[in-house]
Amino acid sequence: MALFGISVRRRRDRPSDAVRGALDPEELVMGRAVSVDGTELAVTRRRLLVLPVGQQPVRSLPWYRVAKVTLRDATLTVVGLEVVGELPGGGEIVRDATPDAFSLAAPARLTDQVHARVRRSVVASRHLPWPGGGGWVTLRRVAGRDGVLLQLRLDPGARPDNPGLTAAAEQVGAELSGQEPTDATGVDD
Repeated sequence: MALFGISVRRRRDRPSDAVRGALDPEELVMGRAVSVDGTELAVTRRRLLVLPVGQQPVRSLPWYRVAKVTLRDATLTVVGLEVVGELPGGGEIVRDATPDAFSLAAPARLTDQVHARVRRSVVASRHLPWPGGGGWVTLRRVAGRDGVLLQLRLDPGARPDNPGLTAAAEQVGAELSGQEPTDATGVDD
């Protein structure tokens, strides 16, 4: 709504008290949507906040823990990552979590924000084929942290204890870290 040429936000566009309470003091909501079932989704520079109807607390998905996001027929599907182990050099071994699907009640800029934030968190990645199952070796930016995080995202059916896999992932990570990032803007804090 515009009042005297100034855009005024309607009260219904504001995040719920629960979402606002989950924000860090300097964190701002950049996009928001509500699903058909009433689940509230809010995007900040650091994470995706999800508040299912009538549930507490707010679920938080930092961008470096989101594998992929798709939007089809007004349904936003978010595939998070669950940590299943550690790499010897301090990185993470992760596996795709069960996807969350949200049927959006109305078109929202939230989907553009989510896609941009997930893409920005990835510095470089390469698939590592390996006998018995490999995975994606990815360097990810983590908001509020210097440097990058090395992740090995296992292929479906791959086991984290597959002989030689973690050493090979560390090698690929070292090769990737020698590359210049294609997006120098980084994740904003």
